[in-house]
Amino acid sequence: GQHSEGLRLSLKSASTIVIAAFAGWNDAAESASDAVDFLLEAWDGHVSYELPSDDFYDYSYNRPEAVLGDHNAREIDWPGTTVFHAHGHPLGQREVYIVQGVEPNFRWKSFCEQILAAIPHHGNAVLVTLGAMLADVPHTRAIPVQGTTSNPGLQESTGYEASTTVASPSCRVGMSSCT
Repeated sequence: GQHSEGLRLSLKSASTIVIAAFAGWNDAAESASDAVDFLLEAWDGHVSYELPSDDFYDYSYNRPEAVLGDHNAREIDWPGTTVFHAHGHPLGQREVYIVQGVEPNFRWKSFCEQILAAIPHHGNAVLVTLGAMLADVPHTRAIPVQGTTSNPGLQESTGYEASTTVASPSCRVGMSSCT
């Protein structure tokens, strides 16, 4: 449809594509996180940069988890955000980076700046953020897809609405305001 054709044209002209998903209130049933996990596996994602978690997270809200690691050794898994470089993607000569993590509790501006600084880009770059909200959808109907963009050309070609600022934190708003 109109949405996918306009997005395809925008991605075609991009030299760098960044796909981001953040765990939190806008990741219902971990749908966005699972989609990024799939892309990391399918596209051979390698860690490029790990943001320092102590700078952005309130551990009383985003608690670390005890997990079983190698040889059943107990390890602490701290909340954080990682930038991956995808090597085996099917998008031609473009550089593809995948950002996965937890929305920060504070220092949003610094959080965005560090992510953007960790991603080398030359020319036209496109940021695609993934999210999911719970909605009542009968299994016989198509799942609604919504998009927003701050790019007027992409608004026209896809029919997506203009990005707006909201009072509550959102990685979509936080990331797009830093670009």
